[in-house]
Amino acid sequence: MESEPEIPAQPETPEENSPEKEPEQPDHLEPEEPERPDDHGQEDEYDDDEEEQEDDDEEEQEDEDDDEDDDDEEDQVAHIVVHSDAWDSIAWGIYPIRLQLKEEYGEQVQFDDRLAPVREFDSPEDRAQHWEKWEPRHGMPVNTEVWNEDPPESTKLANRAFAAARQQSIPLAKRFMRRLRTAAIIEGMNIEDRETLLKLAQNVGLDTDQLEEDWEGVDLRQSSRGVETPKTTIHVDGETVTQPGLVTANDVKTLLKRAGLEAADPQPLPGFVERHGPVAVKEIQQVYEYSREEVLDELQNVEEVVPVEYGETTLWRTSQSV
Repeated sequence: MESEPEIPAQPETPEENSPEKEPEQPDHLEPEEPERPDDHGQEDEYDDDEEEQEDDDEEEQEDEDDDEDDDDEEDQVAHIVVHSDAWDSIAWGIYPIRLQLKEEYGEQVQFDDRLAPVREFDSPEDRAQHWEKWEPRHGMPVNTEVWNEDPPESTKLANRAFAAARQQSIPLAKRFMRRLRTAAIIEGMNIEDRETLLKLAQNVGLDTDQLEEDWEGVDLRQSSRGVETPKTTIHVDGETVTQPGLVTANDVKTLLKRAGLEAADPQPLPGFVERHGPVAVKEIQQVYEYSREEVLDELQNVEEVVPVEYGETTLWRTSQSV
């Protein structure tokens, strides 16, 4: 890169070729024959050992989960895993749903991020069009500048960095994934650079010396077929449902209610922003069922919440975390 990107500091958070035909999102979670929003007309096939790896990772999650997760196994009723990578704009678009469910169900719902196999990017123009097409559907901000000015060739380095971070700390790895997506998807930064990745890791509190030590030792999954991202797997009350593409809150809540989980009202806005910030306007809309105008009015009236710029996008966090 010609110059080092300026990387805003990230406060701690507790977490989480386009097809010619427009893909349809299912009305509810169906494990069979779902639409494929990001497979570019190729077969969706992760490695054959994906299910076995999920089981192993669930055991790891129980052993290493973060301060967002309580040690009381009775509270860990639903485990929701998003299989994706840092360059997936639809996975970025799932964050409003993640935050809504965490606010309403608290420790009854736990989220995790797992890597999809490494993806190769043959057509930056197609990727830019894909991001633009999905932005109005999920409502989260995106910036396609990176695909025009400094497009990545693959997800390999970001995948490697995340895998190394996960060996160090699962909670910090989840913060790291969100920071990577913020940098790539709304700041328009090509994060497929080792030094950039180390700086972003430092932003979220990872030990970069340990990260470099673990860097070459991680095994990255590869796929000979097209990789569909994201893929969300919900494990609840002995039931497992997998949904490709963009999920809705109602889809997941139907499963949670059937399992006997009870939702509560979200905390007041300042507490939400302090816990999850920096957050986008869309995330506040989703959690509090506000219109965009109502969110902006509310933010102007809350002294504890301040704007912070990420590229050309404004996110919001509490003044104490600045």
